[in-house]
Amino acid sequence: MFVAGLAVALEIPTLIIHAADYSPPLDVRDLTKKYRHPNDIIDAVQAFSLDITDYNQWGGPKKSSVSTVLTRLSVGDPTAENVSIRSAPQVIPG
Repeated sequence: MFVAGLAVALEIPTLIIHAADYSPPLDVRDLTKKYRHPNDIIDAVQAFSLDITDYNQWGGPKKSSVSTVLTRLSVGDPTAENVSIRSAPQVIPG
C-alpha cells in the first residue's frame, strides 16, 4: 500500500484490485476495484489502460523545480513494478 500511496500522491495512475470478500483498509477503499470473477480483473485492467494512455499523452508527471526527499525517492525496480521509466521516481544519487 505504501507504493500505491506514493503513486496517488505523485498523480501517477494507480490500480488496486481486491477480491469481493476482502475489505480493504478504509484509507484506500475508494481507490480500489473489487472482483468476483477473473473477467472482472480483465475489465478493470482494460479501463486502467485508458487511464495510462491519457497519462502518457499529457506528458506524465508534472516536473517540479523543487527537489525534496519525496521527489528523489526510489522504490524498487520500475520494470518489476510494471511502470514505465518516464513515470518512475528517480534514484537518489550516492
